[in-house]
Amino acid sequence: MLERTNLGASYIIKAPTHEIERARGRLLIHFMHELHRQPTAPVIRTVLSLIDRPDSSLRLETFSNLDDPDQRANLEALRAQNEVFLLFYDEGLAHRLTKRVPRRYPQLLTRLLTQATVHRATIPDAVFDFDRAKAEVINATSL
Repeated sequence: MLERTNLGASYIIKAPTHEIERARGRLLIHFMHELHRQPTAPVIRTVLSLIDRPDSSLRLETFSNLDDPDQRANLEALRAQNEVFLLFYDEGLAHRLTKRVPRRYPQLLTRLLTQATVHRATIPDAVFDFDRAKAEVINATSL
């Protein structure tokens, strides 16, 4: 999940210890932000890929609801940052690893947020249902 921390907007990742160990050292980290214009809500899906071997990667996804003020603020903060931190926690919620990742192409997230806001304006409040829209995106996508 994306949360604001004393380091800025950071991804908080809960993972098994053996997966966290795979993330140590140098590896390729890729962020992909997608806007899904569902009939009941815009859904921003973020896929984070940590590629430690050519044939293997750890892929995680999170979903953002722009109608939630905290989630919108987190995305707005991320949009303005030059880097993002990944904070890894194990099964017992002990902090195990922090990774600093430079952010590339912040204008893409800016454009996505603008498009999501425009789409939200077309959905009546009586129809808005982020949970339903998110479930539809989960069913239509895969990691």
